[in-house]
Amino acid sequence: MTTVIFVVASAAETLPAWAPSSIISPARKLLIPQSDETYGQFSPDGKWIAYSSTESGRREVYVQGFAPDRVPAAAVGKWQISTAGGDRPRWRRDGRELYYIALDGKLMAVPVAIGNAFKVGVAARCSTRGSWDSGGTT
Repeated sequence: MTTVIFVVASAAETLPAWAPSSIISPARKLLIPQSDETYGQFSPDGKWIAYSSTESGRREVYVQGFAPDRVPAAAVGKWQISTAGGDRPRWRRDGRELYYIALDGKLMAVPVAIGNAFKVGVAARCSTRGSWDSGGTT
């Protein structure tokens, strides 16, 4: 079964991210937004959601637990991953790192441990040349 995240956008209000459990099943609320939340992505084990949000007053990266049997499906526990602004989070295939774009356009990497508990390390710039623009190119 494949689960996808999508955001219902409206000019009038911020609406929650949703996740249909399949094409046929009804969609379920993941997050009840306090702000603009975008770029959601499930961890490789499907237990965590990384996303960016403006809840702090600027765009930052967060991770929140995912409990498919709850409505909304966001589980207890939320961690702010970026500390000086961040956007477009993406998990490493094995789930041991989370990448995001810092406000200055630099690619950042944060070591994480996923599973039944979530642990986060300290963010560091990736040793790549150049920076990323809003289209994701160098």
